[in-house]
Amino acid sequence: MNKQISGIEYHISNQEDFDKYRNYIFNAGDVIYFARGVKFYGQFSPKGSGNADAPIKVFAKGEGLKPVIVGSADDIGVFVLHNQEYWEVNDLELNGGVKYCFIADITDQAKTFHHIHVNNITVQNMCGMVSSENGGGATAGIAALTLDKARLRDVKIVGCTVNNINWWAGITVMARASSHDANWSPNTPWSYDRIENILISNCTVSNVLGNGITTMCCTNSIITNCVAYNNGGYKGTDINQTPVAIWHCFAKDSVIRYCEAYGQTTWQNQPGADGGGFDIDYSCINSIVEYNYAHDNYGAGILLCGVDWAFGRPETVNSIVRYNVFYNNGNHIDNTETDIYVHQWGDNGSFNGVQIYKNIIYWNPANKNLPAFCNDGEHDGMISGTNPNFFRDNIIYSTVPKMIECTERFELAGNLYYYVNSPENAIWKHGDEIYKGWEAYCASGKEPNASYGDSRFIVRQGEMVGFKAY
Repeated sequence: MNKQISGIEYHISNQEDFDKYRNYIFNAGDVIYFARGVKFYGQFSPKGSGNADAPIKVFAKGEGLKPVIVGSADDIGVFVLHNQEYWEVNDLELNGGVKYCFIADITDQAKTFHHIHVNNITVQNMCGMVSSENGGGATAGIAALTLDKARLRDVKIVGCTVNNINWWAGITVMARASSHDANWSPNTPWSYDRIENILISNCTVSNVLGNGITTMCCTNSIITNCVAYNNGGYKGTDINQTPVAIWHCFAKDSVIRYCEAYGQTTWQNQPGADGGGFDIDYSCINSIVEYNYAHDNYGAGILLCGVDWAFGRPETVNSIVRYNVFYNNGNHIDNTETDIYVHQWGDNGSFNGVQIYKNIIYWNPANKNLPAFCNDGEHDGMISGTNPNFFRDNIIYSTVPKMIECTERFELAGNLYYYVNSPENAIWKHGDEIYKGWEAYCASGKEPNASYGDSRFIVRQGEMVGFKAY
């Protein structure tokens, strides 16, 4: 049984208190109270760590609005923890900061750090601006980061709101390398065990110039019940970034569940690339994306990406996409990605196990040449290994004739299709063969138990809303 350790209570009620404690060394079990309805100015960078029995806790106290800490244009972050653990930060509003509003930055590689919990904080209006010098990633409204071989366990970001962030992401939990070359080398210090046991829950992220929520170089990451909308609006041409609303990469045993992503765009100098709702990106192992809603995005509803240079591990393994609704994505004419887009590029990138089933797709793209589902690549071996790869029991309602384009290595079964024009004009491509018309596709025998659903859908004002009962 854990023994609870009592610490000291600290009350921060005015600027004088804030200045006194902003760099103070706190101890296990201490509790810090910020007065509600008060603004404090400057960076809060406390020192010290709690322990497993007695974390250091931060709360708001009194009546009124959340306490507000306002960082300046000279402050890299507003609330900063560096090589510290067992902190719980609750009920604050953080404004300003150049690269972060809240950051827990772990660079010490001599030990494993634990327990960074952030609950019910609002972060907004960062001072910094994306540029070619500082837009390379890891900058965010809320960030928990490690460097090289440093390790962090137990990160929770719950009930937080992020808005108006002129940076790479709204919320990010990720490892990073000390040099750019190390990022792409087979000998990179990055690994799946850098950060473990992550929960990002009930958060809302909006009006970020890049990504909404992302986790990277981690194990056991859960993003659930979150909303990311109207992100990715950077108009500059000096940085090559392709943001997505909610995604993870180089992650193991990770889940995105019960989330909504909409209004995502990409960056101006990358037309046609990404800008979608969800993403299982390079070198992920055992990923699940389920029970989500992606709608009205620039690019794909979901992207699955295999890249050959990804940290010396080219395979993306065991990806599951199920029980999602994808509606009205691909809404920009420059978009080149399908609603469910399995994409490989480079000489060796590949997928070993992609299971896509029981999703609903309403496909009305601005680029009328795109199918609803596609898997493509730059070499014939993009599907590798022995794990199953299939597209089954999905529902596709499309305003364009192309239904699917996929390789022979993808098994098709039981999908329900509908093209608003006529079944004779619908198009399927499987391997090198193209089938025009529902009858021709059925006669090919390519897909057991497939059906054409013109009489099964309920359509109201051009919008698919469900099925007729039989």
